[in-house]
Amino acid sequence: MGVSPADAPSRLHRVAGTLALALLLVTLAWVLLHLPRLPEQVALQLHWPGERTPGGRERVLAVPVMMLFMFGLLTLTERAGLMNLPDQGSPEANARAARGASAGLRLLTTLVLSGASLSVLYSSAQPGLWPLWAFPLSVAGVAGLLWLLRR
Repeated sequence: MGVSPADAPSRLHRVAGTLALALLLVTLAWVLLHLPRLPEQVALQLHWPGERTPGGRERVLAVPVMMLFMFGLLTLTERAGLMNLPDQGSPEANARAARGASAGLRLLTTLVLSGASLSVLYSSAQPGLWPLWAFPLSVAGVAGLLWLLRR
């Protein structure tokens, strides 16, 4: 059973999906590659007005785990077309609109949580971390590779 042209994702949805997946993969790899370079105890600022609190370096993994969960949940809602939106006139149009909204929300959520992951990682202010400008280049490279593989 193939996908009908009306149900096929638009180019914009495919780009959003590819960018979200690239952000997820690069963020997870970035954090996992830098985790061994952090000392056993790091002082992180995990909330806005608070002071830095010392704790184990495993706390750096909290946001990427949350990002992975949200990515999976929003991928499921996109595939199933399960999102409460105003009526579009037909069940097919409702499902298509829900899939589009889920794809956009997944990209936005992944982008915000990726930024939060990097903020937590770089707030530890440890020497030896890769320069932050290399992150978007890595995302672009992985997104380009994923785009070529998905064709």
